[in-house]
Amino acid sequence: MVIKINYVKVYALASILKSIGLSKIIDIELIDPQFISIKSLTKECKLKTPLLSYLNALISYRLNCKGELYWLEFSEFFKNNVLCNEYEQDPTVNVKDQVLRSFNEFLRVSKCNRVGVQAKLRRLIKILGMLESLYDTILHKDFLKLWRLTYGLLKAKPESKTVVFSVKMAYYGLKALGQYLTPLPMNIPIPVDARIAKVTYHSRLLIGPTSWRELHVNTRAVVDVWNKIAHLSLIPPLHIDSLIWLLLNKSLRSKFREILGDILLNKLIRELGVGMLD
Repeated sequence: MVIKINYVKVYALASILKSIGLSKIIDIELIDPQFISIKSLTKECKLKTPLLSYLNALISYRLNCKGELYWLEFSEFFKNNVLCNEYEQDPTVNVKDQVLRSFNEFLRVSKCNRVGVQAKLRRLIKILGMLESLYDTILHKDFLKLWRLTYGLLKAKPESKTVVFSVKMAYYGLKALGQYLTPLPMNIPIPVDARIAKVTYHSRLLIGPTSWRELHVNTRAVVDVWNKIAHLSLIPPLHIDSLIWLLLNKSLRSKFREILGDILLNKLIRELGVGMLD
């Protein structure tokens, strides 16, 4: 079946997002439980925080618990890890080996990330060959270069969920350090997971799909429609992703209401079909 963009719905949602504005969405990111967990790392891990967050995002799939719980677990582990405590580091072990060793230890004790551990470690090994270049790219806030390096090293599709998510988490790591950041690039697509597939389906942004699972498997149409919304609203896809992810967390609705007000929040919930997902 041919899938087409529902332009009536696209323009309506883009108009609401444009009314909200990028600055409010950037403020909303501060209440993201994942961001809060990353921020708690900064005291011990300092400038290593964005790199560790980036690497962890690359293995954040097929989790056994909710994402916010996993990132809390990650934060608690690395606060006490040798990577963030220079006095405990073994000078005979190079940094790449220590990073791999630390993530190996983390995955061994993790309650949230227990599936496909060896495949995830092999994924990190592909990345670690360019660790210095990746770290330098992160610290220079070159998110477009980071994205391209990542999917190139992993030989993954540019829109691969964990690839684009890793860029977002590197951004969160820098943001947690209190650094001034420009918005994430428009070119980097939204990470299409089950949650984004469901929102796309229930908000009727696309004409043709018979279930959200169809969109979860065939992600191209989802990426295209959110790219269109991003350009119309002037809000990059990864920032839209933050907004949607947090909006689906009912425990945060009162904070959303404080930031957006009743009218905008209710419009957003209605247009995204969030009520069908609660």
